[in-house]
Amino acid sequence: RSFGHTTGTVMAYALEYNDEKGISFFTDLLVVGENRQTFDLEGDSGSLIILTGQDSEKPRPIGIIWGGTANRGRLKLRCDHGPENWTSGVDLGRLLDRLELDLIITSS
Repeated sequence: RSFGHTTGTVMAYALEYNDEKGISFFTDLLVVGENRQTFDLEGDSGSLIILTGQDSEKPRPIGIIWGGTANRGRLKLRCDHGPENWTSGVDLGRLLDRLELDLIITSS
C-alpha cells in the first residue's frame, strides 16, 4: 500500500530473538529489501509477500507482512553491525491453517 512493489530476500524463517532490553521477538519470515533498503513502510502490514518463480515457475504467495523494524533499532542479527531494516511476516500456510481457510488461485 505505502511502498508499492518492492523486492527483497527472505533471510530467516521461524526466528526467535531477545533484544538487548529483553524484549522477545518472534517471526515466521524475516525479509530485507534489495540493497539492504527497507522492504516495507508504515501502512504495509497485511500486504502479501510473494516468492518469485525461477525460470518458468509462477510466483507464489508465501506470507503476509505484519511489521518492520526500520528506525526502531531493536533487531541486530550480526555482531559489530548496527540495527538493520528488517520486515517481519507470518507464513501464509500457517495462517490459512489456523483460520481453516484455503487459498484458491485461478488462471484469470
